[in-house]
Amino acid sequence: MVIPANQLTPARSLAGLKNNVIVSLLVFYSIIPGISKLLQVKSLFALNAPIIFLLLLLIASSIRIKAFDLPFLAFFILSILHTICALIFFPANSVQFFTGFYIFTFPCLGYFVGKAIEETGTLQKFLIIVGMVHGVLGVILYPFFPYHEYVKDVYDIINEAPMYGRMGSVSGSLNFGVVMILAFVAMFFKQNKQFKDYFVLTFFLLCVFFSLQRSAWIGIVITILFGALYSGKVRVSYRMFFSIMFFFVLGGLLVYQFFQSDIETELFFDRFSQFGSGAVNERSDLWENGFNNFMNNPIGYGVGTAGQVARVEEIATSKVLFVPDGDFFKILSELGFISFLFFPFLFSILGFILLSKTSPEARLLPVVAMLSVVLFQMIGSNVSEFYFVNFVFWLICGFFFKKIAVSR
Repeated sequence: MVIPANQLTPARSLAGLKNNVIVSLLVFYSIIPGISKLLQVKSLFALNAPIIFLLLLLIASSIRIKAFDLPFLAFFILSILHTICALIFFPANSVQFFTGFYIFTFPCLGYFVGKAIEETGTLQKFLIIVGMVHGVLGVILYPFFPYHEYVKDVYDIINEAPMYGRMGSVSGSLNFGVVMILAFVAMFFKQNKQFKDYFVLTFFLLCVFFSLQRSAWIGIVITILFGALYSGKVRVSYRMFFSIMFFFVLGGLLVYQFFQSDIETELFFDRFSQFGSGAVNERSDLWENGFNNFMNNPIGYGVGTAGQVARVEEIATSKVLFVPDGDFFKILSELGFISFLFFPFLFSILGFILLSKTSPEARLLPVVAMLSVVLFQMIGSNVSEFYFVNFVFWLICGFFFKKIAVSR
């Protein structure tokens, strides 16, 4: 909604300026991996630290701690204490502990940024803007579109080899899939959508498809189910009709181009053939590793010892089994049972909201859907270690707990 200039108060103008600064910082945070790869300076990844501190500085005066925040605070503080104890008793492994703390624990500060966001619409706006930036970058850098040769040098630098053939923007298809499904959810539940919004929604849907991430595909189904179950009857307006037609026409053209490559065709059908039991079989050994780690040490081995940090840096100890896919087992391995209890608490709150006799408030439903699709992805991927995406997850958590505290 556009506010007439004569109705703008200093407080409202300041709030608008703050929101613009926040979304600008979030966009910059999200594209740091691309900048780092192009300049071939890995240390640029550390730019997220001043960005997070600046965000905290902007919102510090508006943070209010409530009773519903106590489970997160316990999780966050225990994570810090766990790392301190690990550094004291196992100084030889300090590199992995520091790296794990930076990648996993430090982005948890996003929780407090989320508590400073006032309206669901503001959160949706942030995610839609970030999604548009990465959707456009994903299309430009996608290797199977005709104009790809013009940006081949850039793509060769940014592309992550194991993810070749999947749309991925500047940080790989795993991160891209989470960003785009969150943008899709934000736009799907946007109030009073205009005609152009349906085209943006379709664009996000196509980006999710070309990410070739199965969990993101299922996220689309979860979002639509939430919309059908809790948003009342679905009315097919002329805007929705033309959006659907646009999706089939544009989607058909893109899919045709997509299948011109034998490599891409094989990859696509391989993703479908591994749905369900195939996807589980890929990770069952890793989940078993996480369970065995927990049984051997219920208090946890410390951040950075079992997940992607340990795998990529090849710094895991002989006592800890790798869990690079499966966030919940990874967290159980690294932080132990007590810290892990935050997630059953979060699941129980979401379940109570979804199973209660009354439907979730319209303002809360988009946030419930966002958390649901990310938590589903955490079953098979270590989202808590994904650059930028982990910060966004905790930001959404902070906003969610703020809203349920207010609605009590």
